[in-house]
Amino acid sequence: MISPSAGTAKQGRPLRIALGIASAGRPSILRETIDYLTGLPDQAERLIVCVPVIEDAAGLADRRDLDVIVGSRGLTAQRNRIIQAAAADTDVLIFLDDDFIPAATFLSRMAAVFAAKPEVAIATGEVLADGVLDGGLSMAKALEVLHTAGEGAEHVADVYNAYGCNMAVRLAPVVEHALTFDEQLPLYGWLEDVDFSRSIARHG
Repeated sequence: MISPSAGTAKQGRPLRIALGIASAGRPSILRETIDYLTGLPDQAERLIVCVPVIEDAAGLADRRDLDVIVGSRGLTAQRNRIIQAAAADTDVLIFLDDDFIPAATFLSRMAAVFAAKPEVAIATGEVLADGVLDGGLSMAKALEVLHTAGEGAEHVADVYNAYGCNMAVRLAPVVEHALTFDEQLPLYGWLEDVDFSRSIARHG
């Protein structure tokens, strides 16, 4: 649960934060990421995982610290299922890739931005290392990068779009305007983050 010091919403109540992860065909990577996230000092109200078949969440389905849902295959479709699952009780939904490793204070610092700046509809953190072109980063390497970088100074700037691997979304405008990820973008959904960011940008 995000601490009250991370910022408050209306009537002084803490912002309700959820993490959402869409995954397919990588149960061991997903499980390693979930183990890391659930071991952090900052915890979200909910952790929601959407997979196309339950076998993709092997070892996770019976855990009580997350919700596993099964949805149609495809990143955009799975993220839409996560929005549906979170909409009723979440203020800010943070989408993470199934291999994204955030800093220990990522959740509380992101919550603080949304609490202090009600005009923010979508936000993204700075990516320190990306293994997309060389086979990925091991967990040990990812933790080394985070340790070397340290906390870093707080800096909030306008961006054209959030980066899909760590994309925090205020759900009120999403629900009010029935915004969704475009499910015509197939499977991996290339540039789905840009498309969704520009849709929500009209409302924040």
